[in-house]
Amino acid sequence: MAAFIYREVTFRDIFDIAARTVILTAAIFVIVSVAGLFGWLLMIGGGPGAAANFIQQLNAPPWVVLLLINAFLLLVGCFIDTGTALLVLSPLLLPIGKALGVDPIHFGVIVVMNLTIGTFTPPFGLNIFVFQAMFKTPSAILYPGLVPFIILAVGALMLVTYIPTLSLFLLPYLW
Repeated sequence: MAAFIYREVTFRDIFDIAARTVILTAAIFVIVSVAGLFGWLLMIGGGPGAAANFIQQLNAPPWVVLLLINAFLLLVGCFIDTGTALLVLSPLLLPIGKALGVDPIHFGVIVVMNLTIGTFTPPFGLNIFVFQAMFKTPSAILYPGLVPFIILAVGALMLVTYIPTLSLFLLPYLW
């Protein structure tokens, strides 16, 4: 449309846009691939299992365990992409959530929110790299601008974690 109807883009511009898209996509795939490899190494090394065992053996109140799971998942979300983290950690952490009496759907919402926050949290949030590549924004400008969003997202995460109704209120209407 931009080329033929609005005549804002030339054939040369389309080629440049396609080239930039290929480079950006390749960079994202490299990040996701390395994160997948890191997740696999973590799994083979027994890292998630050790973390899950540590959390179970604390004998702490459920709210403390949920806080630790949140902190763990926020940290993981900063270094591993969401898909890999979900595949690796969900089978390990879901039994802990069930043992605490947390609804599996509520626990899934907690896990996904944590990992999503990790996508825009320094140092390795995938969305940060995408933003920097697209808009050529230096980290010194980008990181301070993220702070209010991270604070709001973590606040919303705490509300959803400790008020299950926020994530489960539509459930009766879906069945």
